[in-house]
Amino acid sequence: MYIVHVVSQADWPACPAGGCLLVLGMLFHLEDDTTKAIPALDTILEFAPMEEDVSAYVVLSFCTNLRI
Repeated sequence: MYIVHVVSQADWPACPAGGCLLVLGMLFHLEDDTTKAIPALDTILEFAPMEEDVSAYVVLSFCTNLRI
């Protein structure tokens, strides 16, 4: 799964005026037992938009609990 974020020049001075794209790749280990849930994935999907070209925002507390 990839999460894409736009970082503004104010947040990262090395970015051009239009900002930079930050891409975070996440790899999940899937079990053969499909009854086991992946809590982090469930939370990410709760924030995911249902339409194309719609921005979605994840709360900061979730991001800091990913242990990445």
